[in-house]
Formats: sequence, structure tokens, C-alpha cells
Amino acid sequence: MGIGLCCEAAAELIVKNKHITKLTEFENDGDNITDNNEEQNFFSFREQIFNIVQNRSKPITERVQEMLKVYGITFKKKTSAEWVEIYLGLEHLDTEWTCKLKNLMPSDDIPYTEHETAAEQLLIYFLYRHLADGLYDGSINQRIAFAVHAVYMICLLSGKSSSIDDLTETARMYSAEVEYSEENMAALLKMM
Repeated sequence: MGIGLCCEAAAELIVKNKHITKLTEFENDGDNITDNNEEQNFFSFREQIFNIVQNRSKPITERVQEMLKVYGITFKKKTSAEWVEIYLGLEHLDTEWTCKLKNLMPSDDIPYTEHETAAEQLLIYFLYRHLADGLYDGSINQRIAFAVHAVYMICLLSGKSSSIDDLTETARMYSAEVEYSEENMAALLKMM
């Protein structure tokens, strides 16, 4: 079961959660359905990623860099202004989103540090929500990169001195504009 970040209540639950996220598996109506080896390997792989992301003994920027390094993921260097241009070229639902993109002040800073726990929770959400699809289309690394990039953009668009409520609303908007558009998801995954 899952919740979508585009729902206001779900966004609040995800972004404002202070606890380590734990996944619990329940049996379905008493059926003891065993997972195949591929699924078990995926669950172990995902758990390793979650352990890196949720290692709160390190700053979130170090955890993100460690995860990218462990899985051999690199990004093509783009400025925040270049990312804004890319996002402005995607499908849009809400004019408020377009305004938010156009009003972004260019920055080269990594914006995660203002709300570390919220950034962690968002990263876990995006990994949980999108990583499994990589089993089917072979895009595991692109989906990890997308998760990191999504959190980067949400934090960047929220602003350096944003409140947790601003961050939550930006995350909700991002989800509605990107996650719920097949065209936008496909375009961003291709860039990753």
C-alpha cells in the first residue's frame, strides 16, 4: 500500500515525519505467498539503499553522495537555471507551478541542509514509489537519480529559508506536476 505525495494530507505525513521509515510486510488473507529470487534480491537491494539514506549519523548531502557513488550514478552538470528551462518545457497543470519555476533565484548550492529529515523522507518516498518499476524497464539507476533530483528540485524551489509548510506544498506541487504525468516522468527519466 502506498500514499501519493500529491495529496495534501499525504504530503504532510511524508514530509513532517521525524522517524526512520520502516516497511512492514503483511500476509494477504493468510496466504503465504513466497517471493521469487528476483523480488528478494530487489528487496535486499532497496533495503541497502534505505540504510544509506537513513544513516542519520551523516549529513543528508553525504548520504546522497554515498548512495550515488555506491551505485555508480553520475549526473550531467546543469545549473538551476538550466533545470528550470527543462521543467518549463514539460507539461504543466497549474499556473502556480509555472510561476514558482519562473521565480526561482539561480543557485549552485545544494539545498538539502535546511530541512534534512524532510529531505530524507522525500528521498525514501521517491525511491519507494519509483524504484520497483526499474525491475521491469531496466532503469534502476535512472530511478535512483530521479529520486535524488526530485528532492533537489523540491528543496531548490522551496527556497533556502523556507518553512516546513512551504517545503510540503512544493513537494505536493512537484508530485502533481511530475509524478502524475507519464510524459513528464518519461522525459525526466530519459535525462537521468
